[in-house]
Amino acid sequence: MAGVAKGLLRRSRLWRRSRRKQWLVLKQGLMRDLGLRLFALLLAVGLWVFVNSGQRGLLSLRVPVSYRPLPAGMVLLGHRPEFVNVDVTGPRTLLSLIQPDRIGPVLDLSKARVGKTVIRLTPQMFDVPRQTDVRRVVPTQITLDVDRVVEREVPVNLRFVGEAAAGYKVSATEVAPSTVKVRGPSSFLANLRQIQTKPLQVSDAAHELTAQLPLVNPDHGVTLLGSGMVTAKVEIEQIITDRVFRHVRITRHNARRRVRLEPSEVSVTVRGPVLALAKLTLDGAVYVEVDDAAPGVHYLPVEVRLPEGVELVRRSPSQVKLLVYSDQPGR
Repeated sequence: MAGVAKGLLRRSRLWRRSRRKQWLVLKQGLMRDLGLRLFALLLAVGLWVFVNSGQRGLLSLRVPVSYRPLPAGMVLLGHRPEFVNVDVTGPRTLLSLIQPDRIGPVLDLSKARVGKTVIRLTPQMFDVPRQTDVRRVVPTQITLDVDRVVEREVPVNLRFVGEAAAGYKVSATEVAPSTVKVRGPSSFLANLRQIQTKPLQVSDAAHELTAQLPLVNPDHGVTLLGSGMVTAKVEIEQIITDRVFRHVRITRHNARRRVRLEPSEVSVTVRGPVLALAKLTLDGAVYVEVDDAAPGVHYLPVEVRLPEGVELVRRSPSQVKLLVYSDQPGR
């Protein structure tokens, strides 16, 4: 057993000596001609740079455009381009170093005037490295619409949605304040007729409504001055209409003799709330007062008894002929 252990120990030592010798041989091989190897590496790198620097290429970029502020009291209308497309040519190594956000032009608007301003884009406006060139710019010009900022008072229009309760209607609206001051481009404000409120819901309303409503900004660069709120009031009232009752029988009041009416029916037109008229009946409400009239012919006015809130428009005919007989009591 002891002999086996000694054999294993001897083999381990021989293996370590062998590994050490291999490492020394490898190290000597690597160190041999080290300078020559480094020179070859540098030569290869330099040759790669030389070859690539001599090759020219084309690079298409989307380049941001910056703007210097307009004069005080001026504003741009519509969209202003934020990017342009450019093609740059030059050595590939230089093209790979270009950063689009660092070469874009800065357009000076400090001397712009009201109206259309056209700015031509030239290759010289782009800050590209030496030995590179801007070959194409799209678009070749930028057109800006400049306007003056003004203020004016504009009427407020109350918007409401929905329908009042059955038999009712919106009779009047009111807002306070009735006008609002706005600021914006003069060309837009010249055609601005009113500022709308947020819609007020009046569905099924049967009484007056009052609410605080915000105003709707019309955009287009317009700013609402003030609180941007108004007090809105909507008046709700019953719908008033006419109704015609035809062939209404005339009742005789206080007739103690036999009498006859010519005609015995009339047409009656009344006016009142539509809900009240829908339920109205004139049975027994149209009559003449006989009042112990003497035998003979009489002309009496037709009377109509109506509930409160309903008024008589006309009755046709307005009077009738009453014939009073003397031979027996009236029925």
